[in-house]
Amino acid sequence: APLDASKFDAIEAKNSALKPETRAASDAKFAEARRREREDNRGAFDKALSVDSLLVFGCDGVLPELVNARVAMFGVLTGLVVEVTTGKSFVEQLGYNVTHGVSEAIVGAVILASCLPSFMAEADDVEVFGSGACKWKRDSTARAERGYLVDPLNLDVRTLPGKDTVIGRIGWVPFVELLNGRMAMITIIILFLGEGFAGHAFFTPP
Repeated sequence: APLDASKFDAIEAKNSALKPETRAASDAKFAEARRREREDNRGAFDKALSVDSLLVFGCDGVLPELVNARVAMFGVLTGLVVEVTTGKSFVEQLGYNVTHGVSEAIVGAVILASCLPSFMAEADDVEVFGSGACKWKRDSTARAERGYLVDPLNLDVRTLPGKDTVIGRIGWVPFVELLNGRMAMITIIILFLGEGFAGHAFFTPP
């Protein structure tokens, strides 16, 4: 039988009630951070270096790994198809794509598509902060208590095909995409290096 999410909500509410002073301190800290942020982010330059921008677009932010993972998955799939049908290795394909603007177009399209959930998000029963690609909902488990909407891990998995079990949700879950993306990044690096040293494509006769 599927798990009843209301039971978990009741447990969380009970745990929060056990330590009201901790929750109050967290709320006060959160409010102070928001106040300072409103005072600091007055110009375009300040916004570019704001907490939101760094947590989303920074090297260790939400978006870079997500974009790299999605580009890698697309690259492995299309690269294998092109290599099998035309005999061009991954190295040859990369050289063509970079010099003809294909790689730049793909990366730009992936970045735009990855930001769309945040741009299209509307506030429901939970307050949404920020703007543009940096919209977020308060999440005590996230960095700086900010669960950014561009992060698939903040999706409501109940809207995706799957089933709740005693070991967690099985099916279409956001972590699977990230795992597949990491595997694709490793795969594409191995193919680039391997085919470069071998001097020919792996999936067609030399």
